Amino acid sequence: RLILSLWQKSELVRTHVDIHLVTRDAYMADAPYPINMLRNVAWEHARTDQLFLLDVDFIPNPGMREYVKDLFPKLRRIKGLEKAAYVVPAFGASTIKKWPRDRPDLVRLINLKVVKPVHAAKLEAAHGATNYKRWYKTKNPFQILYELFFEPYVVVSKDMPRYDQRFSGYGHDKSSHIFDLYMQDYKFIVLPEAFVIHIEHGVPG
Repeated sequence: RLILSLWQKSELVRTHVDIHLVTRDAYMADAPYPINMLRNVAWEHARTDQLFLLDVDFIPNPGMREYVKDLFPKLRRIKGLEKAAYVVPAFGASTIKKWPRDRPDLVRLINLKVVKPVHAAKLEAAHGATNYKRWYKTKNPFQILYELFFEPYVVVSKDMPRYDQRFSGYGHDKSSHIFDLYMQDYKFIVLPEAFVIHIEHGVPG
């Protein structure tokens, strides 16, 4: 009912959000949550040629859509980047009074220790390969090297390899996909003027 209410009341939701109903048989009632299969359903029905693979509790910086929409096709035409995933650095914050509009704003909050790289204490390997120190200062996209358990949020083209549906439940569902891209010789390019921030929340019951 909540989702239907949002769809009925918001023109933005009706214009930009597609809702897919996925059911499972009774014999699957105790099976782990099929997270990668659901991601692939969304991938299959995406209306654009570029996808941003992002968790729902992360918020992109203002203007990121226009920035990526302009930059993505230019990067795709560069020789050697025909097979590439574009990394968007991720950060976490417990509370933010004023949302950062651009990278200088974000760096200021990092220096104030209001914001920090996501999972820096929990699992550094998940985003450590992003090379945050270089990102803070760079003016251009730059390539990084894959590291085991790397699971960045990435902009990809719709024709790229999708998620491995054998993974379900919690854990390594995203890192398995990034590892698959690495094994298929995809490059990882960090975008300098894009970022996402995770707002801390409780664990659902």
